[in-house]
Amino acid sequence: MYDEQQRFWNLLCSKNLLCFPEMMVGGSEKTESKVALLRSLVERKDSDAKDMEMKVALVRKIVEQKDSDAKDLDDSTLNRFLRARDLDVDKASNFLLKHLSWRRENIPKGFISESEIQNEIAQRKIFSQGFDKNGRPIAVLFGCRHNASNRDLNEFKRFAAYILEKLCSRMQGKEEKFTIIADLKGWGYSNCDIRAYLAALDILQNNYPERLGKLLLLHVPYLFMKAWKIICPFIDKNTKSKIIFVEDKNMMSTLLEDIDESQLPEQYGGRLKLTLCNNTSNLYEAFLNYNRKEEKFTIIADLKGWGYSNCDIRAYLAGLDILQNNYTERLGKLLLLHVPYLFMKAWKIICPFIDKNTKSKIIFVEDKNMMSTLLEDIDESQLPEQYGGRLKLTLCNNTLNLYEAFLNYNSVFISRSSTERMDTHTLKDIEDQRNS
Repeated sequence: MYDEQQRFWNLLCSKNLLCFPEMMVGGSEKTESKVALLRSLVERKDSDAKDMEMKVALVRKIVEQKDSDAKDLDDSTLNRFLRARDLDVDKASNFLLKHLSWRRENIPKGFISESEIQNEIAQRKIFSQGFDKNGRPIAVLFGCRHNASNRDLNEFKRFAAYILEKLCSRMQGKEEKFTIIADLKGWGYSNCDIRAYLAALDILQNNYPERLGKLLLLHVPYLFMKAWKIICPFIDKNTKSKIIFVEDKNMMSTLLEDIDESQLPEQYGGRLKLTLCNNTSNLYEAFLNYNRKEEKFTIIADLKGWGYSNCDIRAYLAGLDILQNNYTERLGKLLLLHVPYLFMKAWKIICPFIDKNTKSKIIFVEDKNMMSTLLEDIDESQLPEQYGGRLKLTLCNNTLNLYEAFLNYNSVFISRSSTERMDTHTLKDIEDQRNS
């Protein structure tokens, strides 16, 4: 029995914990048998890393049995819910099932539109604000702008979820947390709203576990501490450890411990302008300030459907001239997809004008290896849906979601041209063919 369990464990590891072939548990045994086997493996594993992987796989299997929406969740999400319940598989599974139910009810379209939260947005109380030194997206909240007497609780809950979704969408790479600066200067009785605070806290703790990296409270008035005494018992131990009351005299130094001056709002001695969470016009600029040391970009050029009507040698040479003579050392990689045979005739004309350095960065991607080749350089979360990823295409002149396309160290641009596909070669093979 142990050998069978060990083989099952090895297969799970090799398949990234996503494959449960029926042959591994007797061919026709039910899912419950697989869950039972996973449980027994979890109990006897010594390695913390392996134990965590097994628990994630077990939670996935339990939750997928009861809610089909769980199939869309990645392992990092399951991992967060596990950590939030001290790695208890049953508690984490129930926790996750409740979250999925909440999400269907409160975010049925997968997003919250601004038309649903117009009153809250009009108060201009929350701003998106760069990234901290750990790469966490920052939000700045002004407590004195909350209008307690003119708020609808259901709209406020939607607004809280909207803000949390926005922050999560700005996370880059494997980063899972965000930082919030809550400025309470001018906060008074008219802003005190215990029910709204508890509602937001409930949404954060029960639906976005392990997302809060740090909450920095600035300019805290004495009056607020009375409200704090009511709220505090509802804050779990983990969340409470991330809340910091910042003294006025140490405010600048405390903020600079976590946030670079280039990412700190001007109001606190930094250099970044405040940007409303529903205004994305400056988010791209904020990301570039954070990631300003990166010098290169990546281009994916999709030539599927490219034909005579698209062939424009003069334009290609003009673009090449601008790139090589004015943006030197900017191109990181150019990935050519779905290259038609006809394009190679144009390539023979263009190729002699490409310098050696630029030529080394051009890759002709084979159709059969396209997905794996793209994933070598681009995380699935940053890869366009058309190529098996999870990111929607955004026009270069549309800044609404543009910053999401810059979450990798190398920015990615997609160039869509518009016959059949020839067998592709490496650039060296093509050069050898041309010379011969």
